[in-house]
Amino acid sequence: MNQKKYAFISAFILLGVVISCSVDESKFPLPYNARTTGAYLRMYRVTSNVFDVNNIAASAFETVYEPVDVKNGDDTDSIRFYVSFRRGAALSREMKVKAVSVSAFTKPASPTYSVYKRGAVRVTMQEALNVLAPIAGIDPDGAGPIVGASPASGLSAYPVGPTLAGDEFIFRMIQVLKDGRKFTVLNPQFPVNPAFGNPAEENGTPNITTGQFYSSPFTYTITARTQFSGTAWTGTYSLQQRTNWAPSHSIQLHEVSYPAYMNAVNFPTQTVTLAVPANGLPTQRSFTVNYRGGSTTMNLNLEPSSPGLVAGTVANLVSNFGMTGATTANLGTVFVLLDNSGQNCSSKRQFYWTTPTGGTFGGSVAAAARFTAPPGLPGFAIPNRGVYMTTIDGLTVGNVMTIGLDDDADEYGRRNGYCTWTRRIQLTLTKL
Repeated sequence: MNQKKYAFISAFILLGVVISCSVDESKFPLPYNARTTGAYLRMYRVTSNVFDVNNIAASAFETVYEPVDVKNGDDTDSIRFYVSFRRGAALSREMKVKAVSVSAFTKPASPTYSVYKRGAVRVTMQEALNVLAPIAGIDPDGAGPIVGASPASGLSAYPVGPTLAGDEFIFRMIQVLKDGRKFTVLNPQFPVNPAFGNPAEENGTPNITTGQFYSSPFTYTITARTQFSGTAWTGTYSLQQRTNWAPSHSIQLHEVSYPAYMNAVNFPTQTVTLAVPANGLPTQRSFTVNYRGGSTTMNLNLEPSSPGLVAGTVANLVSNFGMTGATTANLGTVFVLLDNSGQNCSSKRQFYWTTPTGGTFGGSVAAAARFTAPPGLPGFAIPNRGVYMTTIDGLTVGNVMTIGLDDDADEYGRRNGYCTWTRRIQLTLTKL
């Protein structure tokens, strides 16, 4: 009995010592509560990555930002935007475009799990041109314009004359905290001419700027293109779900058996109407669609090129999707913006759409001939990302675009399959 009593008392005293040590901050080698924390700026979603040289007034660089700091965004005061201009190898000096307060940013509504505030910021093409105009023809290295300047010989004058297809606008962002600290990266001029760099304010690390999840590059390049007219790829289309598979699986894996619950028609065949959204950008299209038994809006961005396509893949688009005249040179990407579909899979989770990774999925024509694939599987190679032909306007009956999307992502576009498996779905839109 006494031994038990002494053991209990000893254990109680030891517990008291542990508790007292765990809260004795004087024992800490550094002042824990006085520590200074940093911040980074997450680009949650980029709405458009193209400036249309034929529609400058409506073109913009628009991104949904999520400032991340120890107070869930409340430590961040504003975001500053700078722009540089590159034509070929020639790079201009950097100019400040604007500063945007984050006071109007708000926390996403449940069931999104983010505790950080988000807000959309639009920097118009005209705003970028306005701040670059005063340095047109001025040599940043001295008096007079540079003839044939390149990064090897220094920065170049912003060229006099119109913006051309292929020109690049390089935006750099600075996250400004309420205590005056700033977070950003080296500007594009530093490697060319350190005299025009910003090493004193650069404080980005690879863990933050290029990390898998915390990726906060603080820079983004917008390309100028000659886009189609504003009425292109609008009006009524027939929508059909062509394939539905798990992107981590191959056709061969399910050659014999394909799970019935995976082979679902999430998008029944229907008629949809494409339009440029209100206050939208020239490359944007949106439409209302019946998805998983409910009605929701899908937003697209029609990008000017679709890199990585091979001739065999394009041949499948022509023969199996009716995209007559498609080539590796005239196919653009149909980019599905990261969106909450509004459809629940549980009380705490909703389905998100996001654009698939690049490349193609599916077997070759020869592989498809070896067996009859279940209806949900692709029997031939298809671009993971949707495609459209940049040489047509999509207004002629029978014109086709494809849409590729990863279904069952999360609010950051991660393909984790929160509800079942992540599904890669291929849709076709055929002009009526």
